[in-house]
Amino acid sequence: MAESMLVPQFVTASVVVAIELILNFLNYFGWLSRTLWLLWEDFIITCGLVVLPQVMWLTFVPFIHNSVLHGIISGSLAVAMVRHIKLTCIKQYMFINSGVT
Repeated sequence: MAESMLVPQFVTASVVVAIELILNFLNYFGWLSRTLWLLWEDFIITCGLVVLPQVMWLTFVPFIHNSVLHGIISGSLAVAMVRHIKLTCIKQYMFINSGVT
């Protein structure tokens, strides 16, 4: 059971989890800037949506040739989604603060 994940992937996942734990504590106590927290959220959303199809593909379809195409597609969609959310929030903020009712 301990060898179910390759060492490089395990080390990478462990480092990301450790960084997230530290950033969550810093954010909880108010010691983390809002900008850094928003950047971290965008990073973790994008990476999660890129990695999830790769993991699902390798887990449930191990007999088909490995491909990064589904990771590239989901990564592109994730980046587009995060960018769309940011632009929508900016437009809503500008509309609210413009005084238009």
